[in-house]
Amino acid sequence: MSAENSLESLQEVVKETRAEEDIFKDLATVCTQSGFIHVFAYLCVRDNVIGFDKEVSAEDILDQFSQSRLIRNEQSVLLGLMLKENIDFTKPSYDAFSKMGAETERLLHELHYAMMLPPTALKGAIEEKENPFRRASVMREPIFYGGETAYNFQYRDLAPIRYEKDSAWILKNKGFSIADAAKLHKSISTFQNEKLTDYFLSFKDKKIEIEDWSCLPAFEFKVSELTQYVDLDVDIIKNILEEFSVLPKAQNSGFTCLNDFNISNACPFIKTENDSYLLFLSYSFSESIYESPFYWFLADADYKETASKNRGAYTEEIAAEFLGKVLGGSNVYQNVDIKNARGDKYGEIDVLAIYADRAIVLQAKSKKLTIEARKGSDKCLKKDFQGAIQESYNQAYSCAAVLSDSKYDLVLADGQKLEVNRDISEIFPICIVADHYPALSFQARNFLTYESNEKILSPFVMDVFFLDALTEMLDSPLYFLNYLHRRVGYTESTMAQHELTLLSYHLKSNLWLDPQYNLMMFEDDITADLDLAMMARREGVPGIKTPEGILTKFDGTIYGVIIEQLQKSEEPFAVNLSRMLMLLNEETISAINVGVANAIKLSKSDSSSHDFTAGVSEASTGFTVHCNFRFDESAAKKLEGHCALRKYKEKAEQWLGISLNPISLQVEGGVEFKGKWKYDEKFEEATGVLSTGRKKMNFSTVQRSSKKIGRNQPCPCGSGKKYKKCCGGN
Repeated sequence: MSAENSLESLQEVVKETRAEEDIFKDLATVCTQSGFIHVFAYLCVRDNVIGFDKEVSAEDILDQFSQSRLIRNEQSVLLGLMLKENIDFTKPSYDAFSKMGAETERLLHELHYAMMLPPTALKGAIEEKENPFRRASVMREPIFYGGETAYNFQYRDLAPIRYEKDSAWILKNKGFSIADAAKLHKSISTFQNEKLTDYFLSFKDKKIEIEDWSCLPAFEFKVSELTQYVDLDVDIIKNILEEFSVLPKAQNSGFTCLNDFNISNACPFIKTENDSYLLFLSYSFSESIYESPFYWFLADADYKETASKNRGAYTEEIAAEFLGKVLGGSNVYQNVDIKNARGDKYGEIDVLAIYADRAIVLQAKSKKLTIEARKGSDKCLKKDFQGAIQESYNQAYSCAAVLSDSKYDLVLADGQKLEVNRDISEIFPICIVADHYPALSFQARNFLTYESNEKILSPFVMDVFFLDALTEMLDSPLYFLNYLHRRVGYTESTMAQHELTLLSYHLKSNLWLDPQYNLMMFEDDITADLDLAMMARREGVPGIKTPEGILTKFDGTIYGVIIEQLQKSEEPFAVNLSRMLMLLNEETISAINVGVANAIKLSKSDSSSHDFTAGVSEASTGFTVHCNFRFDESAAKKLEGHCALRKYKEKAEQWLGISLNPISLQVEGGVEFKGKWKYDEKFEEATGVLSTGRKKMNFSTVQRSSKKIGRNQPCPCGSGKKYKKCCGGN
């Protein structure tokens, strides 16, 4: 839950605000009562298990966004508080169970309310004319309640890559590899899913008294039960479990407030007295596999420096790998030095990607948000952000500023000069971190100081997990670059807790903001479609792998065929035309499909060339399609002349044109004209020959719409006939 969404409901639950410390103590009292572990097991089933029949739907996942659900951070707090005392496994009575459950939820609601915007902080900010969200005391709420930015399988799958260079140290000191731990995590997840299903199905055949009912057995297992699920030596399994386990005894005494170190995050397993193990939070296990080795290395004075270098290298390498997957490995370069004519080093780009005339300047950091910052220290919060994001951006911008300047050379790590296209039209600065950085988007919105212009666009701040998801879902260069351009263009006018939310919205509805609005806020539940797609792709969950939307809606249409062909080109023209086409709404795209289809029909009927033109006035652009059976020099000149004249007549800043074979539907050529409009007497005379009738369509808006063309409405091709009597009948 976020502060914006839950304030009203929380105010109904809590009548007056108590001190956060007092609420936390009361919550600890409940969590250390006899039998509370059974309540906790029930809450984990209720809030973490997604039930489905044959296939998971986005609606099934929506329950995970319910305001009544405990988020993972809250669940970790309860587990950590249980470990402040010896855990009593006695089954509680039904009344005691219900009372503890209700009191737990009430106190968690009260605790959340206490962390809302403190009146003193608001008053101080108003008096000092300062944004209250630049204060650490206010940021504590989104930092804790903002939720996760990584999927559990991302932690699991990326951890072996992250620590590959440290594998010898880990094997020697821990008795297992991170790849072993990741393998065990996946196997335990499979095992627990089956056990949970079997356990609850068994209730159908049994009459269990409510006093005897418990979810706890579903989370308990012995090493012997895992051997059939994972191909690992028993000793290795035991070594992993011992490293990530705690005994059910008092050992978390330092956990006195929400943001203190909580041993249950590092060690999510509980080892019982009969040598069985309990794992309630599989997510915590995957996160610990990804993050805990960092702390292991710190304890080794002789190795921590080497580990730190490996850590930084991983961030750059994994970012380059993700970008290369989409843009092509030959277009992505690591550790590029920028040197002046004297050979002096001006700057260094961690990862440089160049595609057509677009460039990505990515700077990677391996900085974490410290516990002190999470607790509300202004100094630490700003210091952490400065080191993780601001310095990264400053470096990216300074490098981007000279990227096109031929006075500077680009030099690879081996000393070779990098010969690439330096005539760049757009540069995307990207700042990336390797770890989950709580409320990253929110912090970037409130703390990042940046500048932008027509060439160097606003920065995109993200973590490696989002880049993974982004390149997974938008795996073609033009869709990927189009989203970067669209997203950074709305830096100040969109607000969401996570970048995943905006990406999910884009996949479904094509991210676009009506100019009449200056801010659009996105709820977390929008992410459900993306969550399902990622689980289906990475975990094999039965469900839709690609959300219905921009990637599926126009498959098989003329528009879709053109877009698909543009994806294969690295020419700037292809990038620009695809961006213009992707900006259009559904109604406009439908009209274009109809108009081009009509031109194709005419070409086939009389074996002559025909054309279709569409202008988008609000974007000061447009495009023309020539249907040619042969795209020779004469046809190319006609297309160029037509587009140049049309750009002038429409007073547009950009006009594009393609030659389309009416039989094969192959795009056989293209042209583009760009530049500010200015009066020209020759063009004034020449534009008189342009058609103003049925071949020309003007679209005054690019807003998203689901409106379709009615059968009795005028045909958008401009013929003057009803749609059903014209192109709609074909």
